[in-house]
Amino acid sequence: MYLASGAHAATAGKATGFGGPYLIFILLIVAMMVWMFTQQSRQQKQKRQMQASLGVGERVITIGGVVGTIRAVEERAFKLEVADGVILQVSKSAIGGRYQGDGQPSA
Repeated sequence: MYLASGAHAATAGKATGFGGPYLIFILLIVAMMVWMFTQQSRQQKQKRQMQASLGVGERVITIGGVVGTIRAVEERAFKLEVADGVILQVSKSAIGGRYQGDGQPSA
């Protein structure tokens, strides 16, 4: 009889409910999600600022890898000259960055 009540007391002390490691794990996941959301928002803001600062004559690269020189700026698009006399109209959101000459966009 004494052993049964002692064993019951030992297992009752180990019951923690929903706290402990589960709570830490959930808080860690929430913190990672908040961090990822703020990073994504910051990158989108930087990209919009870069696209708004572009002007005629600048060399840019699109997200598809097309390199061209801006010949006209419209409300929602740029006209890019990709070769002599070849003009493409691309959405402003399709611009990946300024062209540096090594194929990589810069912010």
